[in-house]
Amino acid sequence: IKPGEQAVGKTGTGEFSTRKFDVDFYTAWRRNEILFKDTRLDEVMKDLSRWYEIEYEFMDDQVAALKLGGSFKRTVSIEPILDMIAEIGLVKVTRSGSKIYFSSENL
Repeated sequence: IKPGEQAVGKTGTGEFSTRKFDVDFYTAWRRNEILFKDTRLDEVMKDLSRWYEIEYEFMDDQVAALKLGGSFKRTVSIEPILDMIAEIGLVKVTRSGSKIYFSSENL
């Protein structure tokens, strides 16, 4: 195995192959970072809701399926992350109390 590769075993056969993977993605937690690459917004919010203890709701499925990427220190508040999502221009981010709502800018 070379740096930047991962071994993948086949169950029951003892065979394995290697594949490339993004080391930064798997080690971001060690740098105290939140890292997303080409990740659906619903998956991003699933992770962020656990970290920041927030609730969220998507007003339509199109918004939930949007893919985005970004990197943030875990020490920042959620506000800069929500601002970045809103700046994409495809998503309207509304906060009401402790709940965050996502809707399409085009609707």
